[in-house]
Amino acid sequence: MLLILIAWSLLISSCHDIPVAPGQTVDEQFHVPRVNRTVSDVKRDGTTRAAEESIRVDSRHDLLYLTFVDSLHGWFADTNEAVFRTVDGGLNWRRLRVPLQPNAEITGLTFFDRASGWITVRETHRPGTDFTNRILGTTDGGESWTVQSSEINRAISAIRFVDKKIGWAAGTKIVREPSLYGDLLVLSTEDGGETWADRSKGVSSFSEHDTSNMQDVVDLGVTNHNSVRILTGDNRIIETHDGGLNWRLVDRLDPGNKSLHFVLKPDGHLSIVAGVDGKEGMSASYFIKQLDGSWDERVLSPIYLKDAVHLTNDRVFACGSILPKDYQTGRDDNRRFGVVVYSSDGGKNWRVIYENKRVPRINAISLAGSEKLFLAGDGGTVAFLDLQKAGL
Repeated sequence: MLLILIAWSLLISSCHDIPVAPGQTVDEQFHVPRVNRTVSDVKRDGTTRAAEESIRVDSRHDLLYLTFVDSLHGWFADTNEAVFRTVDGGLNWRRLRVPLQPNAEITGLTFFDRASGWITVRETHRPGTDFTNRILGTTDGGESWTVQSSEINRAISAIRFVDKKIGWAAGTKIVREPSLYGDLLVLSTEDGGETWADRSKGVSSFSEHDTSNMQDVVDLGVTNHNSVRILTGDNRIIETHDGGLNWRLVDRLDPGNKSLHFVLKPDGHLSIVAGVDGKEGMSASYFIKQLDGSWDERVLSPIYLKDAVHLTNDRVFACGSILPKDYQTGRDDNRRFGVVVYSSDGGKNWRVIYENKRVPRINAISLAGSEKLFLAGDGGTVAFLDLQKAGL
């Protein structure tokens, strides 16, 4: 019996953590993981509502990125390429001076502590022409910024740091020879962003180099200095445990047309939040990795999820949009409410704790300590929920 159990455990691991050998394709070696899918509605019975504290900021643009490093210090960026900072727990926000070109677009923002932070920027020279990607760093909380990297035809979609020195960035790089295609891009730094090493060689074998497959990395999950997972645009999860020297394909999900993003749990494991909001309808999924290598997918309706954050391994908040209770196809196709939902069992069951009928979407959330959950949404919306008062 012991030999049977050992053989079975080896079989399970071989189906989920297989490096690609020279001359073999991913499909020849990789087996799609089992997904246990459960469809459920989000509870919105109104029995619990978190009280919103709205905050005025000098922006009327949609807010896309938000991060807090403690209960006092936080930053957000809007679609007008402005970065704001608070040093008093979100009561007041001040716009920072960031050296950006008029054609620049902020594509990422992250801070490790109250001083050390980074943003990624894409500059388009002319429509249909080359573009430049820049990584800017700050060591004084955003009062001043230094260009750390500037590359042509590279687009960074995610940037993460595990401390002041060790960081990762990922996205796509455009290759023009022998034909035009997009390849997976992974960069790392060990000196706070002063220099960046290209770690793409190890993941390039997972790309299909033709014009019909523009490969890209949509998110990064960094658990420690050496362990990193990347999430590709075609829903593959590729990981390294030696700082990018070797990579292996561990999962490939099939969420339909939903966009996926990693959610880091306090224990270092990763969940995945996914959502779609378009002509095909609105829905979301929350993927939870099981010990046997399978995934538990909770399909939620009628809701779109954009971002999520764990307070504990079991207590998780997510934000996005929700349809009106009295939604009717045709009449209400453009009606959306900003929403925050909450799960107390690690993402299996969800209920609405906050709706904002003034804005169609909440784009980002971040915990400021353990008692405040900050929200950033469309139209310059900034607010926070007092979790203690709400009993959450």
